Amino acid sequence: MSKFLDFHFPLSIAILALSVAVGFVASLELLGYQPDSAILSLTRLRAVHISLMLYGAIPLLLSYLPFLLIEKETGELPPKILHSLGLYALSWYLFLILMVLTLLLGDRRGLPFYDFDYRLNFLLALAGVFYIAALFKAVRRYERLPLWVRVSLAVTLLAPAALLLLMNPVNGPVTQTLQGPHGDNTLGMSFALLPIYYLAFKLLSRTPFRARWAIFWIVPLAGYLLTLLWRFFVGPLSYGGEWAAQWLTLLYIPLLWRWWRDAELSRAAWWVLGISVAAFLFVDLEGNILFIPELRWAFHRNDLVVGHAHLAMGLGVGFLALSLYAERIRRGAGMLFVRLFAGSLTAMALVLSLAGITEAGLNLGDPYLYWQLRSLFGALALSAFLLWLPRRLPRHLSASLLYNLAGFLGDGLGALGLIFAGQWLYGRLGWPFDLSAHWVIFAFMAGTASVHFLALRFGGSRDVLTRATASIRLFVGAAFLGLALAGALGIEGWILGLYDLGFAYLYFLFLRNDKSVLPESHPVETKVFQEAEAIKTERRPR
Repeated sequence: MSKFLDFHFPLSIAILALSVAVGFVASLELLGYQPDSAILSLTRLRAVHISLMLYGAIPLLLSYLPFLLIEKETGELPPKILHSLGLYALSWYLFLILMVLTLLLGDRRGLPFYDFDYRLNFLLALAGVFYIAALFKAVRRYERLPLWVRVSLAVTLLAPAALLLLMNPVNGPVTQTLQGPHGDNTLGMSFALLPIYYLAFKLLSRTPFRARWAIFWIVPLAGYLLTLLWRFFVGPLSYGGEWAAQWLTLLYIPLLWRWWRDAELSRAAWWVLGISVAAFLFVDLEGNILFIPELRWAFHRNDLVVGHAHLAMGLGVGFLALSLYAERIRRGAGMLFVRLFAGSLTAMALVLSLAGITEAGLNLGDPYLYWQLRSLFGALALSAFLLWLPRRLPRHLSASLLYNLAGFLGDGLGALGLIFAGQWLYGRLGWPFDLSAHWVIFAFMAGTASVHFLALRFGGSRDVLTRATASIRLFVGAAFLGLALAGALGIEGWILGLYDLGFAYLYFLFLRNDKSVLPESHPVETKVFQEAEAIKTERRPR
């Protein structure tokens, strides 16, 4: 899993950073900084932010947990398992790309959560098929399946069908419980985290971990199943019924305390998992308190979504996912990342709560000031990701590395700029905005940036991938210039054409015969090159 995570963990961190960045831009729009762009409208950005938090890096990082645990118990996983797991991750990345693009284009269902097109859930179900294949290959390493493996297999087999059923826009219980206090939905989502907490403790504990006090999860499970049956066969729950379901979540508090006491954690895991458990227990208590009708009215002035869900996802589930990689985080960015990120999100939740209470009628200050502080803490949370950069940059920047780094940053940032601010930028420059050409250019730039990233990441294939970027830019740059000369594209065609051809000629003029990349890039070519040099040396007259 180490090599697998060397590639996929940085991508997940980048997705998490993107979700925070989108939320930060949305917070600026709430302060009045609203650009003249339909793509950058607050409703679309908010939908992207929430969907990336719910379906982006956090569930991806959590989904690798069974494989990390299997590797801990049985040894290093073979490539065939990681191949299926890679197909699963690739399908999930494709889902995220489609989700973001469609939401930015305005394809929304008008829901507070799960706002993207329901049909994209079928792509997640396809990803689940690859995940199941990888898991079945992995569990064959056991002579006798442990109980946690059998439970994981059962849940995984049911997951694709359950996803399509629960998210169904007509009959799905999730959509139905978006209205009202949905205490039973909170109970179900909270219970879904308990097996993940158990596996996390089992993975991170330096001594064998045994979960105790099972009665504290059996009773809430029975209550949740009862509420599901009631909704399916009888009808909506009453306020008191949903409140009773919410009360059952209080049983998770002694259960997690017991597990915390029984596990022996490293210092890094103690910090990251400790933040998650503390946030989960706080949210558990807060959710039950906010179910009191008078308090709900004072805090929210409505009977809809309970606001503590943001804290549960941002700190509770988010740091649960990060805890699985605590040592990798400590080596990659240091524990300062954890403290800065957690502190920023906690402060953000505090000022948002003060703003909500003030807007509900209790005068605790200026709400606009709280919104400004929310943006400030969002910027601090975003800055935490900069701590990853110094340790990931190579110590020696060769010409090939500089070329790929410039290409990755230029096309990567350009692609993000086009997708989020293209319409606004074109308007400022006075250029006609063609939506179709806009997305084609974005796709090319994002794809080229990906090839540059692979060249940076995998030194063994750097020369081949660098040649590929130059060849791609040569043909596409010529195409852009041709379209500009024919009048099909305006000045942007000239800019993109000259930009790509400039990169291509830079490679063919200065880097094509750069032998400094051969020893790292092509062991076979290097060996042949060295043998040829040795033969020449032997033939030289002495």
